[in-house]
Parts: sequence; C-alpha cells; structure tokens
Amino acid sequence: MMAWPNLSALQVIDLVHIGVLYPVEVLYQFEQPCIFTANLPSGSQVLAYLVEELEQEECYRYLLATTAVETIADLKAGVLSVRKALLRGSLWLADLGMSDLLPKQVFSISVEQLPVDALPEPGTMLLPSLEPALRVRLSGEQITFDALPAPVLAHAADIARTALKPIFDWLARGLTGQTSKDARQNGCVNSTACRFSTSHLAVSRSPCGSPVSAIQTPRNFWPNSTVPMKLNSFKRKDGRTYDKALTG
Repeated sequence: MMAWPNLSALQVIDLVHIGVLYPVEVLYQFEQPCIFTANLPSGSQVLAYLVEELEQEECYRYLLATTAVETIADLKAGVLSVRKALLRGSLWLADLGMSDLLPKQVFSISVEQLPVDALPEPGTMLLPSLEPALRVRLSGEQITFDALPAPVLAHAADIARTALKPIFDWLARGLTGQTSKDARQNGCVNSTACRFSTSHLAVSRSPCGSPVSAIQTPRNFWPNSTVPMKLNSFKRKDGRTYDKALTG
C-alpha cells in the first residue's frame, strides 16, 4: 500500500461537483478502466488514472486531473506522456467503488503530497506502441526555460540522425538490397514513412536542479527527415503548462 498523506488533512470535495464519473472514453483498460476520461456536472473534463486498489475499502483509488481535448489528443498521439498529461491539470484524489465506480470520497491534492510511486514513471506513454524509439538528453548552462539556442537543437537532431541511420541502412539492405538513400531515391519506400510524424522537445529540470533539454523521436520516422520539430514553450517559472482548472 502506498504511503498516502493523512486524508483528514486534505480538502474534501463535495461529491455533487464530481457526479457519477462515467467513463466517456477508456484509453487503457486491464480488468477495469485504468485510464479514462469523464465529464463533470460543471462541463469540465477530467483524466482519471488508476493509482491503487484498496481491497479492504472495496474501492479503486484514482487520480483525477482537469484536462482538455487538446491534451487528450496529444496523449493519444504520443506527444505527451501520461505523467505530463496528468500534471497539466489540477489534481483530485478519488476513491471509486469497485462494483459501480461511483465516487465515495474525493480530496484536493497537490503534486508534492502524492507518494513518489503514485504517478507513472516519466516518459511512460499511453500505449507501448507510442514509446519513443530514441531519447537524446542534453545539459548545459546555455539551456534555460526561456531560451534554447538553435545549435543545441541542431546538435540533438544530429545525434538522433547519426544513431539511427545505421539501423535504417541495415533495414533497407535487408528489404530491398539497397541503402536507405537509394531506396528513397528509387521510390522503394513509402513517402509517408520517410518523415517524422511528430517529434517532441522539452526543457525540464534535472535531479540536481539544472535545466536539461530532451528530444524524443517516435517510432515512425526516417533519420534524414528535415521536418521541423515541435518546441514546447514554458511561460511559468516551474516549467509547467496547466489546463483550465475546475470551478465550483
């Protein structure tokens, strides 16, 4: 069992603001819905993440995060990890009945109050197929939350291209007897597979407190692609982007 804080010290949320929490879209399921979206009586949308099964209390403990359509789309596309999607919103802790998934008690909670193992590991995607094929991590004094020099971005892209090109050369020779360059020039490779569908660059803090940049390359990519990469801009000092919080 996780080391939860004293629930009596948390702010209790009136269940009238929560409603039934019927899953609108189940994003991941294993015996019961593990990650799903639900609508609140206020019209706001929440992302529910199964944290723990409480057998004695006969309930599932979920972490609820306010969310938006764009966040869910990015989560399903592999642009956002599950952890980042949850941390974009205001957080509530909800105990739902095992038999009917009806809320029994709900509390407002902060990230700092969560047990260390309550959130998924950083970089965990919604589905295994969305896991990045490669992650490149850079650190240095020039990397800050409000500025990222172009050479840093180019250096990260060069590392990814250099690391992955031999793999694609080997695959191209095995499938067509040609190098990846020849296969592309001769039209032997589908053009849609020769582009980055999406790439993600983020700036975050390392455990020692210094900013680091990380570039993630999805599985359906081509190492010589020149499609621009998406750059996250953080306006808050803590580097987070929040979706609209719940009201009421």
